[in-house]
Amino acid sequence: MTACHTGRPQSLGWSVAELAERSGLAEGQVRAVEAGHAASTLPLLTALSEALRVVDNAPSAATQRVDTSQ
Repeated sequence: MTACHTGRPQSLGWSVAELAERSGLAEGQVRAVEAGHAASTLPLLTALSEALRVVDNAPSAATQRVDTSQ
């Protein structure tokens, strides 16, 4: 499932055009993802997730640490 399918952009009040601008993707690419017509490539999903993460400053999975001492 992609970011667009979760409703996150809409919950932020963003249009497809705004998400495209913030992610650096073409609006057509974002629309294709939203419609399920685009391959979910790592660069495409990374661009979308980075754009959405900017809003709430959520740390990326790479920066999260898991406590394995227990």
